Amino acid sequence: MPSINLFGVPVTLLSKLGDVFIDAVDSVTINHETLVTKNPVETGTNITDHTVNLPVTISMSGRFVDSPLAKGGAVSGFNVLAGVDAGLASGLTAGLALEGWQLLEEMNRLGDPFNVFIQQGTYLNMVFSSLSASRQKGDGTSQRFQAEMTEIIEVAALALTNVNVAADIAHTANMATALGALPVAPL
Repeated sequence: MPSINLFGVPVTLLSKLGDVFIDAVDSVTINHETLVTKNPVETGTNITDHTVNLPVTISMSGRFVDSPLAKGGAVSGFNVLAGVDAGLASGLTAGLALEGWQLLEEMNRLGDPFNVFIQQGTYLNMVFSSLSASRQKGDGTSQRFQAEMTEIIEVAALALTNVNVAADIAHTANMATALGALPVAPL
């Protein structure tokens, strides 16, 4: 979990999306979904392709406040702009609550993957699949938000060496000829 040093005391921050600290998290739902084959599988062999893990999704509702220390000493969002790129934060003139929302909007607009730090753990390479804000009577200057985030799964690029595509195509075509198709001349 990320932490800050507040008056010489290390304080653990509860939630952070990228470089943006969240003042209050109302709810978090983490979803790990797996596709399971509906086809029969052989017995007596190692089965490795019977499931496919889908990207992790996280649903979070929370809020930003103008004075994060006001409610019971909560410091999770002590400085909404802490560690945020100056270019990303430039041009923001509202209070801290609105600035937090504007930073999430900018992250969504850019579409770059970010890391999510929450009590349940750290989730890497997440992007917003949905981001919305709402206001309710009695919210004062706080800013509510709802975020749906989806993991971007990275895979290593396939490195091919000594590739002769023309020869491979001709070989495949000639193998098909042996099975009764018309012959193909090499390219």
